[in-house]
Amino acid sequence: MRQIPDSQLSSEEEYRNIFESASDGLLIVDMELDRVLEIVTKHPATARHLSTKLCQRFIADEPPLSAVEVVAKVFIQTSGDIPAALRALFATDEFRQQRGNKFKRPFNYIVSALRATNASTDAGLEIIDYLRRMGHAPFNYPTPDGYPEPAAPWMGTLLWRWNFALAVSDNKIKGTKIDSAALVKNSGGDAGLMAHLLGRKATEDEAQAYHDSGAGLALLLASPAFQRC
Repeated sequence: MRQIPDSQLSSEEEYRNIFESASDGLLIVDMELDRVLEIVTKHPATARHLSTKLCQRFIADEPPLSAVEVVAKVFIQTSGDIPAALRALFATDEFRQQRGNKFKRPFNYIVSALRATNASTDAGLEIIDYLRRMGHAPFNYPTPDGYPEPAAPWMGTLLWRWNFALAVSDNKIKGTKIDSAALVKNSGGDAGLMAHLLGRKATEDEAQAYHDSGAGLALLLASPAFQRC
């Protein structure tokens, strides 16, 4: 809006008229923007796009079309209610039957490792440095679409996952500590710990490697089974 010098305004009424005119214009713009958003939200392509993104996040990098269609239908029926769409997703057979389809991104990998081992941590700079080296530093992606969801872009930093697994299991990360003895005890022994971190009973080869490595916990945290969900 063009500014008018105070000298050209002779009364409080003129101030009010100018303000109301500007407000009316802004209101019209807001109404038009709301209408555009309403049209976009209700378009079937929007429902399919967002449903595909949700299914990629929770089911697989290449989600089954049947699950996408179920979620998209609920998204349209509820006028874009994301919680309702998620409830529909979690009720699908495709979600309930999936396991090991998703490769954890670095952030999810580190968080799951800390939670699974009941680690105490200050989430300080050393943890952030591992995220940075794995290519997943918070709020650091250069474009607004955010860090990629598929597994392929993350395969180039596997070495830093292994380094993290060794460091965290040996309590070599400042501000982060794992009580390994308590972890084994609370898991019901070595077999229980392996089942806890692998999500299944360990094979004979895995159990042998766990005992022979001298770094069983690190081996489990670096295993393909733990890095998938």
